[in-house]
Formats: sequence, C-alpha cells, structure tokens
Amino acid sequence: MSDGTVLFVELALGEGRVLISEETPSLNALAPPTIGGSPVMLLVEVDDVDTVARRATEAGAEVEMPVQEMFWGERYGVLVDPFDHRWAVSTIREQLTPDDIASRTPTDI
Repeated sequence: MSDGTVLFVELALGEGRVLISEETPSLNALAPPTIGGSPVMLLVEVDDVDTVARRATEAGAEVEMPVQEMFWGERYGVLVDPFDHRWAVSTIREQLTPDDIASRTPTDI
C-alpha cells in the first residue's frame, strides 16, 4: 500500500499457496495480539525441520516448543513469528499406524 503496509506475503508450498498479511484494520485484517491471540496454528511439513526452525528464529521467530522427536513419528516443533502467528514445522521420520501411535502415546497426555 502507499503507506508502506505489506498487504501479504505469499508462500508457495508445493502446488498450494499460503498468504499471510500484516495487520491492516481498514481491510479487517487483524493480527493475533489485537484479537487476543490466534486460534490457528499452521503446520508445514519440510525436508529439514531443524534448518527451517533455525532460519525462522534468526529472522525473529520465537520458539514455543523446541524441535524434537515425537512419539507419532515426526521431528516437530512450534514457532511464533514476529506477528504472533503460530507455526508447527515437522519432518516425517516414520510412517506409523494408528495402533503404533497409540502404543507410543505417553500416559500423561
């Protein structure tokens, strides 16, 4: 926009696209802090979750949940970008059946 507002950033994900916008109240595009947080977490499957998480934190994201091996067969972590959008990033390590996951699920969940 003429005032320098970024209308959106477009991310190409395979054949799909995700558009994230800067807060622009005149277009009813409100940021999570304005509405009391976001009910949404975006999940992105990537080839190298550790590199993606490192690059995101270098760009200003904060770690909500460190990248780690998860019982459901993924290396997984959660980041919060500078606009308070939550991003889960993961790399699939194993293809597990529902029974496999159930047998690995911690009892305190």
